[in-house]
Order: sequence, then structure tokens, then C-alpha cells
Amino acid sequence: TINLQLMLATLAEGREDYRLAWVKLMRAREKMQQFPQLQVMNSLKEVDEKIKQLIANKLPPEQLEEIKARYPGSFPAGEAIMCLVEIATADLNYDQAKALLAELLDEFPEHHRYQEALELNQKIEQALLADRNSIGLIIPLTGKFSIYGDMVLKGVELAVEEENREVSDKISLIVKDSEGKPALAGQMMQQLITEDRVIGVIGPVLSTSAQLAGEVANRLHTPMITPTASARGIPELGPYVFRNCITSTQQGQAIAQFAVEKICLKEFAVLYPKNSYGTEFKDIFCAYLDQLGGKVLGLATYEEGDTDFRWQAEYLSSLEPEAIFIPDYADKIVLIAPQLAFYAKDKNPLADRPPEVVLDEGESLQELEAEEQLLAAELKEETGSGWWMESGGMGALPPTIIPQKRNPMEVEAAGLEPQPAEPPKIFLLGTNGWYSPKLVREGGKYVEQAIFPTGFYVNSPSPMVKDFNSKFKDRFWQTPNLLAAQAYDAARMIIHALKGGVSDRNALQQALLNMQNFPGISGVTSFTPEGDSQKELFIIGVRHGRIKQLKGDEDWLCPISPEQEQAELPKDSGNYLPEDQDTP
Repeated sequence: TINLQLMLATLAEGREDYRLAWVKLMRAREKMQQFPQLQVMNSLKEVDEKIKQLIANKLPPEQLEEIKARYPGSFPAGEAIMCLVEIATADLNYDQAKALLAELLDEFPEHHRYQEALELNQKIEQALLADRNSIGLIIPLTGKFSIYGDMVLKGVELAVEEENREVSDKISLIVKDSEGKPALAGQMMQQLITEDRVIGVIGPVLSTSAQLAGEVANRLHTPMITPTASARGIPELGPYVFRNCITSTQQGQAIAQFAVEKICLKEFAVLYPKNSYGTEFKDIFCAYLDQLGGKVLGLATYEEGDTDFRWQAEYLSSLEPEAIFIPDYADKIVLIAPQLAFYAKDKNPLADRPPEVVLDEGESLQELEAEEQLLAAELKEETGSGWWMESGGMGALPPTIIPQKRNPMEVEAAGLEPQPAEPPKIFLLGTNGWYSPKLVREGGKYVEQAIFPTGFYVNSPSPMVKDFNSKFKDRFWQTPNLLAAQAYDAARMIIHALKGGVSDRNALQQALLNMQNFPGISGVTSFTPEGDSQKELFIIGVRHGRIKQLKGDEDWLCPISPEQEQAELPKDSGNYLPEDQDTP
């Protein structure tokens, strides 16, 4: 019978039915223990070795759990426990690994892997110990996303350098290059936690990288704050994952509300890229617009690499919307806007204003029309043709970049008056991805009165923002942007918690979770129970070739009643403050 069980085990293993092979081996082993005097084809030691090999290499975790439960305190439960420890360690489930190791060390003091288990337990405990003066940073320093990583790095470095100038117990910043690769970001997170022993991590920058790194951070109970990843679901990865940036939901709702309540627009269209970013923003904007009573007349999409938007422009123009929402970045908007203008209908949301109305900074409609005619004449002389203005029916696209009489940046540097432009036939609404000098430099008149949200306005009169801008320019010789501001605030939040006495990762997680009304450069910030930041956004727009903050009282916005004006008291966002008010 014993030999038969051994033969059946060999046959089952050959058919890759490893559970059956283990069952047959265990039955043979039990019989061999009952009748040690019998001569069989394998010794007990050989059978035990076969069982160990099956457990170590062939059986899945659920069967290992079954062995552990069926043979408590005896062979082969110890082998199964050690394999489960290795699986848990590989999955970075250190809590489960420690619990299993404690069970093995307590119940199997004579186990042949006892010393190995003891050393592994000590290694895990060391990996979970944090150096309270070490902060990790995961960013793309190389690759196509390095421009974003560079600004995040500078924001964090500035915050750390400020703190280190004031204290003797210096903070160490350990930087890892993710190269913009999600899998590498996850590896860097594990390395920062288990080898570099950081108390917390800032980053990653990209949403896909943040998702993988966040899973690692949560398994290893290490707080992580991404200053930029805005995709849905990142804070929901677990209690150790935080986000300090304006989210897609906040942006989509803010721009929809401003368009409906401040510009009095009702009919919209959406043009969005075929990617997760564009689709997510489209869904958020349309859903909230419906709640506000607005109407989406139609949708159009494009591929990420497209430069020809003729059919989308013709289609959207035929709908005659008052505004078009385009969730993309500035480098794409400067290509789209001229083509939308070229195919736009004559409908103008400002056309019902009397011609003698003064728009802004003393420019009337007649003066704007004269300025436009002068620019057209100059362009015709420069190009030798006016085909793009005169044809219309020959299917030719307009140039994507129209030269300007004056560069807006040069105008501002020289202290000259900005050049006015004709109001658009259709308002263009966007996301914070539009906030770039490239928008006005290359978009010209075609982005005039473009409107979009942001969490950081570099020209804010807030003393705190002015001080940050000054320090950033002195240190790095460039103007900070939203990424730098949010990264600077993320670092300051961790530093603030450390100064409050935090000494381990769990305490840091609780300190961040309880943080309310933190006076950040990117806005007064609180965290939700899920770890998402709550901020009040700015709405900014292009006016006369400059990006300006819109406060809701501009002359081209829809009028509000005295009762509404009285009800809408100014709110302190932490970025825009009256001149005579101190920073909180």
C-alpha cells in the first residue's frame, strides 16, 4: 500500500496535479511512521524531502494555508509557514510576514530554518524603522517628463533648505529618479522605505506612477504625498496615501460654476483628447454642468498626436455653443484655438453690448475693430497673401500661430500698455494645464478671454506668495509654477509635522490626516478622511495678452444684482488677500 501511494504521488506530480501528489505522499508518510519495519521503495527522509519540495515550489498559498491549519505544531506546517512568510515578504505585506514568523519561532524551535527565520524577522523590523530626519522624493529627473520633475524638485529643495538653515538637526532629502516609469516608481518607493528608511515620501509626479508607488507605501505603512497626480482614486489606495494638488473634480466643477454663474453662459460644447485625462475631465464637467442647469450641445474628440482639428472645429461651430471646454495642455491649445476661431460662426456672446461700451482699460469696440484691421493688413503684407482670411470655402486651414504686433512678455517687461484684442466669438474654457506663458505667447488673440482654474497664481498680492516667488527666483533664477508651489507645500507639511514631535511613520500619517487649514502657498489646505486635499481654486484668464486673476467683477462678465453682490462676500483662499490684510 505504501509503495502504491508513492507511485500514485509520482504519477500525479507528472500530471502537474501537485495537491494530489502531496496528499499521496502524506498518506505514505503516515503509514511509514506506523510501520517503520516495512521495506518500501523510498525512505522516510526521502519522502519528507519530496513533500518539502512540493510545498516550496508547487503548492499555491491557499493550499499552504490548508497545510498550516491541518498540521499545527508539526511537520509539514513549519514548511508551509516559511513559504507563506516568503510570499508575504515578496508582496511587501510585512505585517503578515511578522505574524507568521512569530508563529514559526514560537512553535518550531527545532526547525531547520529557525535561524533563517530569526534573521528575516530582524531584517523586517529594521526595514520598518524610520529615520525621522530623512524624507524621500520620487520624481522623473530623466525622460520626457523631466521638466515636471525639475520643478517639483526645486520646490521641495527650497522647503528643506529653509528648514535646515534654522535647525541643527538637519533634514536629509533622498531623491530617486523614476524616469517617468510606473514600475520603477514602485521599486524606488520600496527602496526608500526598506533601505533608506525615510519617514515619509513626496511624489511620484505622474498619476500612473503614484498608483503603483502608493500601493507599496500603504503596504509598508509609510506616508506618501503626491504634489501633482490628479487622477481619481489615488488617495483611496489606502490610509497612508495623500495628495496635495487640485484634483480633476475640483477643476471641472470650478470652471463649470464660473461659466454659468459669472459669465451667464448656458450652452456648451466639449472637445477632449482620447485619453484618461480628457475623458475624466469631460465626464466631470458635463455632470456638474447638468446640476447647474447648463446644456452640453455636443462632444468631439481627437487623438493625442493630432494637429489638424478641421472637422472638430466645423462640427462644434455648427452647434453654435457659447463656450467650448477643452481639457488639455497649453501646447495643444495653441494649435486648436486658431482653427476653432477660423470656423466659428458669427455668433458672439458679447454681441448684445452697445458699441459705445468701454470694455477694459479704455478700449472700445470700435478701437478693437480698428486694431484688428491693422493687424490683418500687416499680416497680409508679411505673407503676401490674405488667403486664410478670404478663402473660407477652399478648405484651407488657418496658420496655427499668427505673429503678434508685440510679444506680450516684451510688453510687460517694458512697462507698456498691453495690446487689446477682439473678444472671442466663443469662450474657451480649460484646466490648469493651460497655465503657461506659451498660451499667450503662441496663442495670441485666439486665446483672448480664455478661462481656466489653478491652485497657484504667481502674481497674487498675498505677502506669503510674494515671499515665495522672491526666494524661488533668488535660488533658481526662474519663476515658480503650480507644481513647484504644491511640492513646496507638501514638503512644508511633513516638516511641520516633524517639528511638532512626530518621530515615526504612523504618527506622521495621523498628523497629516489631522492637518487642517494649513497656510500653503498653493492655498489654505486641509485633508479629507481619504487623504485628498481641499483647496479653494483661482479662476484666471487671458485679458489683453496677459494672464490675470478673475475675481468675478470684470466688465465682460454677466451683471449680478445688488442682493447677489452683497451675498457674495470675499473669501480668503490663502493666495488672494486684500492689500491691507495679513497672511494667515
